[in-house]
Amino acid sequence: MTTRAIMRSRQCGTQSRAGFWTLFLCLLVFFLFFPGAGHSAQITLAWNANTETDLAGYKVYYGTASQNYDWFVDVGRVTAYTVANLTDGVRYYFTVTAYDSSNLESVYSNEVSSSSCTYSISPASATYTASASTGSVTLTTQAGCSWTATSGASWLTITSGSSGLGSGTVRYSVAANTSTSSRSAAITIGGRALAVTQQGTSNTTAYTITASAGTGGTISPSGAVAVTRGASQAFTVTPSTGYRVSYVLVDGTSVGAVTSYAFTNVTANHTIQAYFARTYTIRASAGSGGSISPSGSVGVVRYASQAFTVTPSTGYRVSYVLVDGTSVGAVTSYAFTNVTANHTIQAAFGSCTYSVSATNMTVPASANTGSIPVTTQTGCSWTATSGASWLRITSGSSRSGSGAVTCSIAANTSTTSRTTTLTIAGRIFTVTQRGI
Repeated sequence: MTTRAIMRSRQCGTQSRAGFWTLFLCLLVFFLFFPGAGHSAQITLAWNANTETDLAGYKVYYGTASQNYDWFVDVGRVTAYTVANLTDGVRYYFTVTAYDSSNLESVYSNEVSSSSCTYSISPASATYTASASTGSVTLTTQAGCSWTATSGASWLTITSGSSGLGSGTVRYSVAANTSTSSRSAAITIGGRALAVTQQGTSNTTAYTITASAGTGGTISPSGAVAVTRGASQAFTVTPSTGYRVSYVLVDGTSVGAVTSYAFTNVTANHTIQAYFARTYTIRASAGSGGSISPSGSVGVVRYASQAFTVTPSTGYRVSYVLVDGTSVGAVTSYAFTNVTANHTIQAAFGSCTYSVSATNMTVPASANTGSIPVTTQTGCSWTATSGASWLRITSGSSRSGSGAVTCSIAANTSTTSRTTTLTIAGRIFTVTQRGI
């Protein structure tokens, strides 16, 4: 079965041979499963079979934008199909059509979408001395994505976080190494491997890195971390919910608001300290007919400010804006200042209607002026354009709310009348000028 790219966008609509196609308008499409980490991204779809006797097969369409499908697969008469070789973490949209023996095709079924799970860990490696020790590793993935953690050696024990849904932390212990030889093993989490190396008793510890974290987060590993001469040691800084990294000090000097830091070729004792700042969330949303920017969950540091811009779509106006459930009017911008709590902001929009006082006018051959009133709601923008150079708009070519278009009409020196149009708020206004 061949998959090929197509450069067209199809929308749901009415097809010919309505009696056949009506049977396919409500195809039920749903996801069966996602493979776990370590596999290429793929999604299996299934749908209800059609009972039409002239059914020849089905086509599965998919792409990365809703109702705009870049690829399709002719799957024949099967009612389930696995779409493979998808990109990890990218949201795809799927729909199904049916076709008959004449290759006439139905409208699209209902659309479904989802994205595959991706997994990453931090740090990716850790080195310990021969003494018993503990450590942790952070797994990052999407909400609802399941994972398990397994150890590859008996001396490397998972103490918490052996499985979970969404992002999480796996903690482990390292048993003392009584051998003179170093040893290595891995903890596999969501298909990603944390490489753990433990020195033997002959590898004496030369230096100590002291790691600490303030209120609002953690640093891993923490405490007094022993590092052999010339070795490297990585640290991961993780803010708690409602906090962000404020800054990290290495030997008393800030290295910025980093979430990881690695010492390399260690030849001295060091310190690393992580500090955090309280953050709050402003949830911004917009109804149909416009947008708010930024949108979604916006993190704001304590005492900081955050501005939002409300933009109606063409043909719409701002109806009202709610801040923490209370209207602040039909504003197009709003700013939170000195933020010390979570907030919400919601924008609602209404459609615009336009009324032009007349549809046409006739004027004499002499030079004239005219004014055409336009009625609409406050906040509704509109424009006016002329179709001829002898009919010039002197004011009102672009406005918001009710107003008027004023125009200047040049003298007609011909014996023949002439006609042109004004386009006002999408309405056509005809102007006829008599000849001399």
